Amino acid sequence: MRLSAETVRNDIAVPLVVLLFAMLIGASLAVLPPVFPLAVLVALAVVIVVFRYPIVGLILTMGFIYRVIPAQLAVEIPLGGFKAKPYEFLLLLTAVSVLTKPAGRAAAYYGQKTITRIDLSSAILIATMLLAFLVSRFILGNHERSVIEARGYLSLLALPLIPRLLASDKDWQRMTTVMILMGALIAAYVLIQMATGFNIMGGRLEDLDLSKNSGVRRSLLFGGAVVMFSIYQLSEMAKPGNFAKTVPLLMLIAAGIIGTFTRSLWVSAAIGATLVAYLNGGVKSVLKVSALGIFAVTTGLALAAIFEPKVVSAAVDRAAGIVTEFQSGESYGWRVRENEFARKAIMEKPFTGVGLGGRYKPIEWSKGAFENADYFIHNAYMGVVLKMGVLGILFLGTTILLYRFAWQSGKKSQDHDYLMRRNSFAGVMLGFFLGGFVSPSFLTFHGFLFLSICIIGTFPPVMAKISSPAR
Repeated sequence: MRLSAETVRNDIAVPLVVLLFAMLIGASLAVLPPVFPLAVLVALAVVIVVFRYPIVGLILTMGFIYRVIPAQLAVEIPLGGFKAKPYEFLLLLTAVSVLTKPAGRAAAYYGQKTITRIDLSSAILIATMLLAFLVSRFILGNHERSVIEARGYLSLLALPLIPRLLASDKDWQRMTTVMILMGALIAAYVLIQMATGFNIMGGRLEDLDLSKNSGVRRSLLFGGAVVMFSIYQLSEMAKPGNFAKTVPLLMLIAAGIIGTFTRSLWVSAAIGATLVAYLNGGVKSVLKVSALGIFAVTTGLALAAIFEPKVVSAAVDRAAGIVTEFQSGESYGWRVRENEFARKAIMEKPFTGVGLGGRYKPIEWSKGAFENADYFIHNAYMGVVLKMGVLGILFLGTTILLYRFAWQSGKKSQDHDYLMRRNSFAGVMLGFFLGGFVSPSFLTFHGFLFLSICIIGTFPPVMAKISSPAR
């Protein structure tokens, strides 16, 4: 009797695979800790879900990299000779499930010309990074460190990926809601960490200083851009009819921003909110948002003070120290010296730079500072040229031109939801631009991931309504 292909698949192959998988899990339970087979089952479930609903892969990637998912759950995944971070694995998985399919839905929403421009720019950026990596590893000899720094650019895959995942008005509405909720959770984590000292997000959690404000804890944010987008959107959504939904979230996020004690974040938030308000409604909107901002800051301080009573005096001291920092601050002085070393290194190797993972500071100068201080540079603009040489200029230029094209494309749009989203992203982009002088804000996995979201979110839809869910 001849068996059909369907019979072989359903009656023989599937049960056999299930049996073998059950035997594998059973054997592993006998010789390995119980958590291992459980982790395998969870990983398998994630793979199936991401291939079926790839938008989940993007959300999970953001959840891990922005520490919305607590760091204690971010188990590294062994792949050959190295361990992949969960967000790296998830982004690669999502890219495979999406970029191997036609971009018809994305082309219908954004226009074929836009998708072609995005894909071409993505190819240039990825090729630039790969070439810089090859030069760093095989010509300049930066072996292990070049791999470490190159992994930070893996999020370049997000640029062609996002328009294929967010290709309808409903997709963007859902993602906007997700990002607002992420911003609120990050803010809540900051307050909990400040009050308890328990490090939920796994980043730097340290005392503000050792004298007057001893005991006041500050948190380093990986999701600062998400928090900024959240507060900009909520500021514009706050209307008399929905104050109950928006104002509590505004207060929470404002308290979280204050609780970071990160002055660059404070300045970026204030300047960005002003820009977003002006783009949305001119001077009148700026006045409205200013009043709302004063309310959010004062209530945010009151809320933060519940978690840490000394937060008000600490925030005042921190804000008052902005001018002093530029005059004689240790942090500002460190960055000035750092830029001097970078300029010297660029002059010595203008075409290749020092390479990804290349040292540019004297070891003795960085001794006693933070880990890898002789490789790290705070200034993102100088850093990309320092590490990539002329390729870094191409990298920056391609990114700027793509964002300019996106902005120009939406100048004539009358779509209210799109314009509000675009303007909120403009506030975040301004934060990236200003923050790039004092931190490598967009030259990191988490930075370029959100930069990609900002750029794609700035492109206008060419069709008013496409409501089918992302597949």
